[in-house]
Amino acid sequence: MRRVRDAVESCRDASLFSAEAVIRRVQVLAAVEATRGVPSSSETATAPPVQVPRPDLSRFDLLLGRGGDPEPPGGDDTAAELQASVFFA
Repeated sequence: MRRVRDAVESCRDASLFSAEAVIRRVQVLAAVEATRGVPSSSETATAPPVQVPRPDLSRFDLLLGRGGDPEPPGGDDTAAELQASVFFA
């Protein structure tokens, strides 16, 4: 059903209003899915649900040097070592 719905929408967007166009589009979508290894709807229905925890975006701030401690641990000596210089030629 998903493939037929996608084919009908695709044909509608392309102003193709015939059953033959929809049938051809369904066949093309099926061939594309077969070459990509897309699981059939019966395979996806039996797949176990996967829960992914929400990301902790405060960790991104740590990468930018804006989160947590105002200075890196160890004082000014390590701060000088952590600084990088970029030169453009």
